Amino acid sequence: MTNPATNLPSPPAMLPVIVPQLSAVQLFDEATTQRLADCWSKVVHHFGTGVRGCRLHWLHLPHPAPQGRVLLVPGRIEAAHKYLETLLDLHSAGYEIWSIDHRGQGESARETANSHVGYVAAFDDYCLDLQQLIQQLPEVAYPTIALAHSMGGAILYRTLQQFGSGNLLGAIFCSPMFGIQTAPVPAWLAPPLAQLMKQWLPKSFVPGQQNYVAKPFEGNDLTQCEPRYRWFRQLYHHHPQYQLGGISWNWLSCALNACQQIVNGPAPQLPMCVIQAGGDRVVDNQVQLALSQRHGYAFHCVADAEHELLAGTDTQRAQTFDAINQWLQGLPANKAAVG
Repeated sequence: MTNPATNLPSPPAMLPVIVPQLSAVQLFDEATTQRLADCWSKVVHHFGTGVRGCRLHWLHLPHPAPQGRVLLVPGRIEAAHKYLETLLDLHSAGYEIWSIDHRGQGESARETANSHVGYVAAFDDYCLDLQQLIQQLPEVAYPTIALAHSMGGAILYRTLQQFGSGNLLGAIFCSPMFGIQTAPVPAWLAPPLAQLMKQWLPKSFVPGQQNYVAKPFEGNDLTQCEPRYRWFRQLYHHHPQYQLGGISWNWLSCALNACQQIVNGPAPQLPMCVIQAGGDRVVDNQVQLALSQRHGYAFHCVADAEHELLAGTDTQRAQTFDAINQWLQGLPANKAAVG
């Protein structure tokens, strides 16, 4: 069917359900490796220039008969390539996908002499980069939703606060960085300390941070799924340009300020779903819950899960997608999406 007003295909009545395509034990099978490679081979790569002249990398996974579009916003240290399994899940469901390598990550340019330092001059640079991609998305007749993880959640939320929702139908936040666990430094002390130190050592590692290291699975604070953790580390071994180490004082100060702006600023005007990792040791779960309750966001907690829900165990990924699907089915999917 075609909408005569736009001469574009009419939008679907409901957004498609997302079903995990792989189990963790399959990840290194020959057939699965080929399936993932085939999916990645369909990706179209784009490059542009962001603020301060930074070279940015975006990717697009087109679909021959899309029923929806997903804007995937990765977290800190993450290249979009790291989400290949999730790209396969979304694409198999009927979505086309756009994603970004944030400045200083993935195939986008670094802004420090040491490419391993996690640095950004201003947190709003991330937001301006994302808004640039959103504005460049072509007009389509089917809905667009955003799916963001961790730092990507903070970037998306601040972008929505500053630029509005446009024609995004809704936004999903997995383990969003609305607050940061700063222990052993008290939460009240971290912002002024980072503000002070960035004046002296803006591009230097915060104590305890270092260049990229392929840390062992045991004791990691990202996932309880060994095969998915191993897949991520092997990907970064084969693509050393993706490797990124710890955070700088400037990044920490900018990120803490962004979290305060998220908490104290206006609520973006679109439906939102927050999915929390119950055992998260990276971001502040109390802030996620408080913000969700204050603004009436849909909220779901995956009990005991570590930070990376989309790279968690099969059960945790299934619970995450169940929460996403339940929320998606309540959206007004007849709203056409424009990037």
